[in-house]
Amino acid sequence: MNLTGITFFFAVKAQQSSRELHGEQSSSYKDALSADVLNNVHHDILEYRLAAFTPHLADDAFKKATNSLPLISQEEIPNPSSVSSNPQPSLPQKMIGLLHFGRSGTGLLHSLIDSHSEISTLPSIYFSEYFNGDSWKNLTANGWEDIAKRFVSQFEVLFDASSSAPIPQLNRTRNDLGKQEGMTTVGPGRDEVLCVDRDRFCLQLRGLMDCYPKLDPATFFSLVHVAYEATLDNPSDKDTIFYHIHNPNPYTALNFLRYCPDTRLVMMVRDPIQSCESWITRVFTDEEKI
Repeated sequence: MNLTGITFFFAVKAQQSSRELHGEQSSSYKDALSADVLNNVHHDILEYRLAAFTPHLADDAFKKATNSLPLISQEEIPNPSSVSSNPQPSLPQKMIGLLHFGRSGTGLLHSLIDSHSEISTLPSIYFSEYFNGDSWKNLTANGWEDIAKRFVSQFEVLFDASSSAPIPQLNRTRNDLGKQEGMTTVGPGRDEVLCVDRDRFCLQLRGLMDCYPKLDPATFFSLVHVAYEATLDNPSDKDTIFYHIHNPNPYTALNFLRYCPDTRLVMMVRDPIQSCESWITRVFTDEEKI
């Protein structure tokens, strides 16, 4: 049984709502689940998602779900070499996360934030699934020495927007994301491709990493922003990260908030009914038929 599937989630919620409406006390969906499934992190996340329909009553479910995630200490990776004598960089202390609902114009808002003198941000929605269960495992699979190289490979589109390399997104991977997001038609004549010097970025990132005895996903994420700004010769004292997390899967969202609990979240909504209509039109197009 796929507890993470959107179909299963809505089926369970519809069943609960129907029982509440009719005052029924029939069996719960949990009755068909084994003890191993009930004690799984994905079940706790499902319970939180169901509880989140009444957010003022969801605190306990939120705590249980986040406590079910792997311990931060288990995700830390140690520096096998001597720590650099250089002082640790000043990292941004504030985090703002941008969420969308339907076609709400988050890309426009993000573009207005880009190049702000006090805010660090990375292009597009490439990193919406950075805090999922697999991203950090993939980055650290070959140990400390290869993290920077694997980051550049895993997020190749950040350095060349014309790259067709797959990028994880909600419940799928997407190719040509830079092209789809308009990052290959920038500049005054809309004929330029957004590119960043990957070799210089790697050099900057490795130098920053060497100042730490160990790293976790959140610290590394901040270092990526610092290295990105340094690669572009932007100011190095930016105090805020603007993270276009967009539409993360539930595990990703909870893991992000577990690492960055002081994040201020902004959700954009524009013409909700029309947005929903626009959202579902892809079901009726040839390339998206199901």
